[in-house]
Order: sequence, then C-alpha cells, then structure tokens
Amino acid sequence: MPLPPVLRKLQLRSIPFPGALHGLCPPLQAKLNAVDRLNVGFERHEHRVTRDTQRGHHAMERSSMYVLHYAPDNASLIIRLALEERGLSFTTALVDRDARDQDAPAYLALNPTGQIPVLETPDGPLFETGAILLWLADRHDPAPSAADRLDQLKWLFFLSNTAHAELRQLFYAHLYVPHEAEPAHHARVVLRMHRHFALLEVEVEEKPRLWAAGSVLTPYLCVLMRWSVLYPDGQTPWFDHARYPALAAVAKAYEAVPAAMRAADAEGLGPTPFSAP
Repeated sequence: MPLPPVLRKLQLRSIPFPGALHGLCPPLQAKLNAVDRLNVGFERHEHRVTRDTQRGHHAMERSSMYVLHYAPDNASLIIRLALEERGLSFTTALVDRDARDQDAPAYLALNPTGQIPVLETPDGPLFETGAILLWLADRHDPAPSAADRLDQLKWLFFLSNTAHAELRQLFYAHLYVPHEAEPAHHARVVLRMHRHFALLEVEVEEKPRLWAAGSVLTPYLCVLMRWSVLYPDGQTPWFDHARYPALAAVAKAYEAVPAAMRAADAEGLGPTPFSAP
C-alpha cells in the first residue's frame, strides 16, 4: 500500500518525535515499520521535512521541523508555548514590527493579512492563531473524546474569535473609533471582556481537565490574561486575577510547566509571566 503524502514528508532526526512508536494505531504502525525497511533517503529541503532511513534500523524516530515567525509577546507567544509543550522541533524567524517586516512581500507571501504569527509546516504556511493551534492538536495530540472535542472547538473559537478579537480593540482603539470616542469605547470593551472572563471562569471550574497543561486552550487563556494586565501602555488597570480565582489558578499552575517557562524565558517575560506579569 502506498504511503500517505504526510508520511512521505517525514524526516528522521536525532530529536525524538513526541509519541514515536507509542500508542499508534496498528495500520499506521505497520506503515511506519514498512517504511523503515525501505532504506530510502531523501535530501533535506529548507523549511521542509524529509525522510532519512538507515539499514537495520527498526526503532524509527520521527520529528517535524517548524518555522515560527514571531514578535516578542505577540500572538506568536501562544504558538511558541504550544510547540514547546509538545516537544516539537522548531526554529524562529523574528518579524521586526518596528521595521514593518510584516508588510514585506516575503512575509505577505506567507500571510497575506500581514499579521503575526505564521507557522511554516511541512504542508505549507499556516496563519491565524486558532487555526494553528487546532492544526497542531489534530496533528500531535491524542484524539479527544467526542464530548471533549466539542468543548475544545467551541472554546478555542471563543478565545480566538471573541475574546482575543475584542481585546485587540483595546490595543488598537484607533482602528475602530475616532480618537475622541476612544475613552467610551475602552469602557465598553472592558465590560465585554469581563463578561468573557466570567464565562471562562465558570467553564474552568466545571471542566478543569480541558484547561490543564497540554491543552491548546491553556496557552491562549494565559496569554490573554497576561495582556489584559499589561496592555495597552498607560491604560487604567482593569483586570485583576483575584476577581477570577479559577483562571488565576490555571495561570499559576501553567508557570510550573517547564515547557511553558522555556517559551517565556525565550521572550524575556520574567518569572511570573501569567499570574503576575
């Protein structure tokens, strides 16, 4: 049986691919074992994953190489956290916002919206934070139950399409209302954000397993809380972790995850980037 295209693109590296040879379904395991016996190698191409097999090598290791286009403490932080938690091999490419790198033709070829992040994958470039998280979960995480899948989808899209989109209006109010209307607009958005966090507080209390380390929901939630404290510069503080104890507990627990702190350290976010930024 011919291999699926995704398997043909895989590359053997010295860094183990999470879950390699453990918990795979029998048909996929059989295909991987068959590939191991082919002793076929392919050249490595930039930003693409290739396959390299060795004779007599029966314990195959897989790894994916991703390229994360990022700016410090931007939405790319959410993707960096997800990549680190999954132990995935990736490199980073800085998008210099001061130099407007996001408007350069090379970047627009990856993401025509000119926004950050972009994740280059073996299957092509991905943009939109929620889409990247969903793709990573589908590609690398164990399949959730039907009920958990429903919850994952609705709350991931809530974080992306509602909470994140509204919070962005606080950062860039000038894109939404005239200057003289910004104070009133800020007040209205803050009220809506409190409503969103109140909904999330209830959800976390009722289904804490969905918001544990390793979930694609957790980095998104923790980063949104971080930004609500810090940005925009000069705003009247409006977000207090104490108002949302269940969410605060998630943020505190996330700082005990080594992978999360590796991502935070890479961007210089300090020792308590989510619970007390």
